[in-house]
Amino acid sequence: MLYLLIVFQVILLVSGQMLWKTELLKVGSISAANLVKIVFSPNILLGIFIYIIATFVWFYILSKGAFNIVYPLQLSLAAIFGVVLSIVLLHETITLARLGGIVFLVIGVFLIVKK
Repeated sequence: MLYLLIVFQVILLVSGQMLWKTELLKVGSISAANLVKIVFSPNILLGIFIYIIATFVWFYILSKGAFNIVYPLQLSLAAIFGVVLSIVLLHETITLARLGGIVFLVIGVFLIVKK
């Protein structure tokens, strides 16, 4: 159950960041002139709201799990999901070396959850 909550929390984190990234792609570079527009845009606000939910889910996870398991698992899954979504939704490309790093992260996730 705890591992499913970690996956859910990571999905929330990556979703919030994807909302931020897509909004920032629309706006372009950040400047003093457009900062207020960025902060109050619907995608940025929704991303912040999602992050707040993810934080409370993380508090629960931290209260139930060993930090040396849940923290590296969360970081690894966030990196994996983030790269996959950047390829699928943002059409970004990754190098073979980065793909190798993702493979190592996947192996690491399996080693972390292995009892």
